[in-house]
Amino acid sequence: MFYAGRETSRRFIPERLRGSFQGFLILAGLGFAIATFVPGEVGAYAGSLESAHGGRLFPYALTLLLGALGLQIGDELGGLPYCYRPVLRQILHLAGLVGLALGLAAPLVVVYRAWTGALWSDVALALVYWAVSLTSWGIVGAALTRAVVLDERRFVAKLGFLVLVMFPPLISPVPLSPLAAAADIWSGVPVQAVVGCAVPTATALVGLGVILWSRRAGSSVGPTSGPGSGVPYGLL
Repeated sequence: MFYAGRETSRRFIPERLRGSFQGFLILAGLGFAIATFVPGEVGAYAGSLESAHGGRLFPYALTLLLGALGLQIGDELGGLPYCYRPVLRQILHLAGLVGLALGLAAPLVVVYRAWTGALWSDVALALVYWAVSLTSWGIVGAALTRAVVLDERRFVAKLGFLVLVMFPPLISPVPLSPLAAAADIWSGVPVQAVVGCAVPTATALVGLGVILWSRRAGSSVGPTSGPGSGVPYGLL
């Protein structure tokens, strides 16, 4: 647990994020298993699972899981007392956690590339997109931590925001949803995914504005004054 006024933990993976990374790895493995349940050489017949998702199910699952993980990372790194650490240290810490998440998923991505026959160039672009997307979700999670103090309301806000960004845009003919954007990049049509790539970036810019505003407001009252002083910031 982390409290305002106490020394910030030096651990690279904060205690409350360990379960998040473990859950991410387990669910990513489960998504990979489901996505490859029907072998590629016999799975293209009409009505099969492979025919239904066209080799895009794992990118869908990984994009959703990275979004949820990013919100939890931002929730942890955006709370007191992390928000009073130097900005460069916060950026490096976030970048390290992003690299760790993608590193954990990398073996599954490589095997799924072989299973679907995707081009390495497309896989590389997908990894870049996932890195940008995960960073963006982390910024949004940190912004929600500043804007919503109560843990229960913040959990609802994070879950609602994730669902709102991921699923309703799927009905649009334009790939506005990050799910569709990641799948299009994986399938070799990155130009079609440009609009969807802009969505996480735009939300991150808004979240960054909230963070900068809260840092300025917080510096005027001090790290241990005002609402929430001395109160632990929960992960969910």
